[in-house]
Amino acid sequence: VLVGMGVPQQERFMRAARTRVPGVMIGVGGALDLFAGDVPRAPIAWQKLGLEWCYRMIRQPRRVKAVVSIARFSGHALLAWAVLSFIRLSAQTD
Repeated sequence: VLVGMGVPQQERFMRAARTRVPGVMIGVGGALDLFAGDVPRAPIAWQKLGLEWCYRMIRQPRRVKAVVSIARFSGHALLAWAVLSFIRLSAQTD
């Protein structure tokens, strides 16, 4: 099931519906709006630089909170990976 409600509504919905919806739910955010043509894509140069998310944030300032949340989560995931890698390497050298 593709859930395209945007952050954080789709995450809340998926959490609440996980016991009632059989199968897999995937949060696609605003991707469906892009595919439907409701939201214009970033210029090609932005796309090639991998900055389409930045273009959308500039065009839709209300998205700043979502981008900050994603960055915070990514930082926590990277920190956890680094700590676990360090622990694993320490255990191998003992």
